[in-house]
Amino acid sequence: MADKRRRFVYVTDGHAVDGKVPAGEVPESWRCVDCGVDTAPGIMNRVELERALAAGKASGSGWDCVASIEQTAPVCGSGGGVEQVIDFESEVYCVRAVVWKAARMKPFGGCLCIGCLEKRLRRELKPKDFLRGHGLNAPDLPGTPRLMKLRKMLADPPLRFRR
Repeated sequence: MADKRRRFVYVTDGHAVDGKVPAGEVPESWRCVDCGVDTAPGIMNRVELERALAAGKASGSGWDCVASIEQTAPVCGSGGGVEQVIDFESEVYCVRAVVWKAARMKPFGGCLCIGCLEKRLRRELKPKDFLRGHGLNAPDLPGTPRLMKLRKMLADPPLRFRR
């Protein structure tokens, strides 16, 4: 069986100051604010990431270079980085701002699992709810079965026939 985990390296954004990750770059917690499930069990929260980056910098591994959470490798060429894992237990995604607002969530106001987001919206999610082209919505990125179903729908929009 193929490994269902996709590994990516996250190193701080170039806006980091003294090893601090900017607010909104990485959440304070990956736990769903409604049910408490960890939506990203293989990914560090902001405080954990800052600690890892500080340890990397102290060891001289050069973990203070530029990359984003959507990239699969550091762009600084230092070879350093903090490994994060997205796998079949992960529910990391990005919906459009209007959808997040309709769920009564503030920008960077926490995380919601798919089930709790749908409960708040009082409907099932649709492909148009997701931010197109965002790295966390890539169809080849692993996730829970319910997230993978939505990503597949996003990647394979239904055929429309004209009459």
